[in-house]
Amino acid sequence: PLTPSVPSTPSLPNLTYPLGTLIVNELYPRPKADEDEWVEVCNPYNNVIPLGGWSVIDGSEHKTSLPSQYLGMDQCVIIRNPSGKLNNDGDAVTILDPAGNQIDVVAYEKSAFPTGETVALARIQNGVWKATITPTPGEQNVVTPIPELIKIAAVAPPTPTKIIISGTINDPAPNSVTAPIKEKPVSKPIGPLTVRISELYPNTSGNDTDEEFIELENWGLDPVDLSGWMLGDATTRRYTEKESVILPPLGTLAFSRKETQIVLNNTSDAVRLYAPNNQLIDEQAYDKAPKGSSKARVGDVWDWTTNLTPDEPNRFSTPAVDARGGSPARGASTASATPAVAKKISKRAFVSGIVVALPEQPGSKAIILDGNSPITLSKTQGTFPLLELGDEINTTGIWQKIDGETVFRVWVTDTLSVAGKRELPERQMLDSFQISETDAGRLLRVEGTIASRTKSAIALEKEGQTIVLDSLEPMPALKIGAKISAAGIVRDTTGGRVLTLGSPAAIEEITPSAADPASGKKAAQESDKNLATAVTAASVLTMIGLAIKHFFF
Repeated sequence: PLTPSVPSTPSLPNLTYPLGTLIVNELYPRPKADEDEWVEVCNPYNNVIPLGGWSVIDGSEHKTSLPSQYLGMDQCVIIRNPSGKLNNDGDAVTILDPAGNQIDVVAYEKSAFPTGETVALARIQNGVWKATITPTPGEQNVVTPIPELIKIAAVAPPTPTKIIISGTINDPAPNSVTAPIKEKPVSKPIGPLTVRISELYPNTSGNDTDEEFIELENWGLDPVDLSGWMLGDATTRRYTEKESVILPPLGTLAFSRKETQIVLNNTSDAVRLYAPNNQLIDEQAYDKAPKGSSKARVGDVWDWTTNLTPDEPNRFSTPAVDARGGSPARGASTASATPAVAKKISKRAFVSGIVVALPEQPGSKAIILDGNSPITLSKTQGTFPLLELGDEINTTGIWQKIDGETVFRVWVTDTLSVAGKRELPERQMLDSFQISETDAGRLLRVEGTIASRTKSAIALEKEGQTIVLDSLEPMPALKIGAKISAAGIVRDTTGGRVLTLGSPAAIEEITPSAADPASGKKAAQESDKNLATAVTAASVLTMIGLAIKHFFF
């Protein structure tokens, strides 16, 4: 249920907010004679947003400020009689953040209102809108069923595109009240226009036929079915996607040259993206393409880069050679050419397993065990619901490689359910810190002395051997030289084999016995001696750095 918001006077105009941080949840453009028009704005995520500086505008860009207060998860504010009014014959409502960025946009036509009805327009599941004769300002939306389904979807900034409502609109001929009524043709809804070109790889370091690719990204918060979408080049050549391929929110998908038969010229060319109704959605042209570099988009910035990322978020790092031989362009100069990844990676998958690692508070990461295979789950937005170790869960999502490791990304449109509860087996004590690839997925307990540490990882030493412990959240404040016992699951990461703790609470400090109050100091001294002969301090720090790299994607 929706809960009252908490008044305050915040104003943080310098923050950057993602699309959908706040949403338009209900509109009341056609009230009864004694009622107000209003717009309901809600916060759908597990966070708290300061509303100072936020506003809504109508299709004529009349602006109304949101009240200066905090808005928590599932809380809403009502903007009554917004400036400019909500037109009955069609209008648009846009939410702007303090920097003036469009965060959510909805548009409606005159056909949204059944003849003779005073209705509100309410958002229900998956971004679908319906007309209802039961307005619910500040309360959970209630849809009193009426025959016509209202299709309203987010539209792409900076120029909102009206989403056509199914049905017909009767429009008198201009300048004549006696002219016959003409019926306008109705456009077929094509879903959110939030797909754009994100990366091109024309002049490969290997075989162009095998390695060229064009990548698309969905910058919106709703999935898009790519069936019917088209790619083209500077000629008349077109490739049409005939399968139902779902591009998830914030997802990317690379199309290989072998698949599209589109040849990207090395000297100059252009790539064009068309919606199923043949509307040109995006176009990216280039001159001479540097060998081994792709032209990639990060946000609204394009650059040539040798950091090739098909089917992954684009990244710019160290300078690469500019296409025209001039000033450097951003890009990683050490990345090798990577063939385009098959498009099936973008199709949804299903996984299930037992929760074996969690942050202490609800977070965006978790580790489950499917048989002997540990799977890292990553929530793209918000946090997972309240889970416990031993929960048996089922979820859908997308397999993706991030920083070289395969994780299972759970998007805002995916569902996660708890099927039951299992008792985790007792962790087996690992006497020797030598673990092999056959140990992946084992639940173990270890004891040793802290040789080095960072905020999120610990190098534990015993008898000249070292093992790296990591966690899904910061480690407790333990000193180097302390002797501890810890339990977790063995995982293979890009930094090597590590023991990931079920939670930081899985660490127990072993205190010196009363018979030998100096034993803790002696243990630390002995540990330093063993560590010096077994591994150098630099190698230990390298192991930790590689281990924790995995958790900051």
